Amino acid sequence: MDVSNDRPAPGRPEAPPEAAARSAALDRAAAQSRQRLDARWVEVSDQIVATALTARRRTRPLRAEGRSGPVYVSDQVVVSDLRATIDGAVRGSAVAQVDLEVRQDDQLAGVVVQLVAQYGVALVPMADRVRELTRRRLAELLGPVPLPVTVRTMRVHFRDVTREDPNPRA
Repeated sequence: MDVSNDRPAPGRPEAPPEAAARSAALDRAAAQSRQRLDARWVEVSDQIVATALTARRRTRPLRAEGRSGPVYVSDQVVVSDLRATIDGAVRGSAVAQVDLEVRQDDQLAGVVVQLVAQYGVALVPMADRVRELTRRRLAELLGPVPLPVTVRTMRVHFRDVTREDPNPRA
């Protein structure tokens, strides 16, 4: 804007009045929040972090077959291990999320692996490789895997596609 006569500068459109009102309201809100800054916010922040770190996470037991009989493994341990096994093992992919489906009798019923894939990589062979890695690792963790390896029991979902390799360390 040209300050001398309050007309828009040549080639620049004038801002709509509602945009100016929003900007003024945002400026007032920012000024008010700066005035109300509590000196103890750092203490509150530390309390929030401490509470979050000590919060309990719900976990489900998964029945596994040990040498001397059945044992139980936390589903969070299995998810973490699967994520570490798959992430970086298949070039052009990165694990976004791993979910387990567990039956009432604590038996594994299914696995869903969500991936981010690099554009141009063949997705079907990638999904097949992820299923095989998942099956093999589950057999190591839980003993003989009772579920067959099918697209229904071990689903691979592509959440996103990127131009670069989403996992350059692979």
